[in-house]
Amino acid sequence: MKKFLCIAMCFVLCLSMTLPCYAASNPSSEEETIWEGDNFIITGSVTADGTTILNEYTDGVLTQRNTVYANDPDHAVYIEHFGSGIARTAQREVIYATDYGTIETHDSVSPCLATIAGRIYFRSPSPIEPDGYVHYSVFCQYDTALIGPTTYTINGFIGKLIDLVALLVGALPIKFDVGSEWLSGILSSMGLEVVAGMIQDAFTATVAAERTDYTWQLLHVENYSNLQTATGSMYYVIDVLSHYHKTYYEGLVPAEWGTPYFASLVNYQMFAYNSFDVEKWG
Repeated sequence: MKKFLCIAMCFVLCLSMTLPCYAASNPSSEEETIWEGDNFIITGSVTADGTTILNEYTDGVLTQRNTVYANDPDHAVYIEHFGSGIARTAQREVIYATDYGTIETHDSVSPCLATIAGRIYFRSPSPIEPDGYVHYSVFCQYDTALIGPTTYTINGFIGKLIDLVALLVGALPIKFDVGSEWLSGILSSMGLEVVAGMIQDAFTATVAAERTDYTWQLLHVENYSNLQTATGSMYYVIDVLSHYHKTYYEGLVPAEWGTPYFASLVNYQMFAYNSFDVEKWG
């Protein structure tokens, strides 16, 4: 049955070039706290196009903003200093991650090999159906691409904490909107002493990140014209010196297969049923 569905999916892919495909996307996120000191706080957010915006507030007043653009080959950080809540143009500057350390990238992108995850069987309440439910299912398969790993070695950094955060975001292939937890975890593992937003002692750290991207084909088995695309990523982040390591997920990823979270993402992308449950995973 899986072989038949796979063949059917390939056939539909060939004939459905005019069908709309919708990739999962994230709207602009709200500010998340990355670090909180005695009289200052650093927050971060991301725009719809992937730009990361970091803000530093001192005694509740915005004092600095760092901007990091997505996929910037120069790994640049654009800095604005503020006075009385208004940007002072003369105090804008640009720094680069490569000025403070070494970036080593190993572009080991794997070929896109189709992997069959399986089939999700749903049901949704319907008063017109004999058993009170409409039954439907989605066949899921995905391609995998490995990005990285990328290693950033910071050599004796001295300066503001918000600048260090921006350098990490600019150097590593991991998006801020995966959650500020990865940044907070890395910074905590470094054992930083920070006073009034300034790092007190020069230090060296080696941080590495590896990203795996997944592109999903989702086929409504009972209606082959409903074929959609979704994406997801898995990030593995480590701080070599402190032995910090953790995996983070975003969107549809194989590790979430079989969970209510995965089923919800698929259902709400492909169907208008607000109330549903999963009958089984095939």
